[in-house]
Amino acid sequence: MLDVLSELSRVRTNIHLVLVGEGRQRPELESRIRRLSLGRMVTLAGYRQDAAQLYKAFDVMLIPSRSEGLGLVLQEAVMADVPVVASDLPVFVEQLGVKGIYVSPNDVSGWVTAIEHVLDSDRRSLAVEQGNHLASEQAWKRFRKSYVELLADDSGTVSASQNCENGKAF
Repeated sequence: MLDVLSELSRVRTNIHLVLVGEGRQRPELESRIRRLSLGRMVTLAGYRQDAAQLYKAFDVMLIPSRSEGLGLVLQEAVMADVPVVASDLPVFVEQLGVKGIYVSPNDVSGWVTAIEHVLDSDRRSLAVEQGNHLASEQAWKRFRKSYVELLADDSGTVSASQNCENGKAF
């Protein structure tokens, strides 16, 4: 995302990237931010227990994951009415379907194009479209189906209770 920001900053001077999370790569990120002269355009917010509260301040949520489990951050952003651009992982495509904007994790020009598209569009409408696709009942049905498939062995027998119709899974 730092390379993406470097490209975007050539044409957009009022852009700012907030990186939420903490890890061993922080010193490397700080060094790279200095090398690319992006200090005034990047905030390393670190670990934030209230991260979901920050979403409303964002114009777009970027999720450039190379691998992901359930991808709950996508759901949190959509529920906060923030449009999402995510990497093209199946977990994200499954959640947003045709309403999603997907880019390969290492495709810098693809991320630049996708971000510019979102920033130049009606972000509120895009967020609503993504939210409608991720409606809680539909999401629950997709999750339940995936969960049952995950628990099924090769013979099709489910190894845990399928008592999901009443909203319970054991």
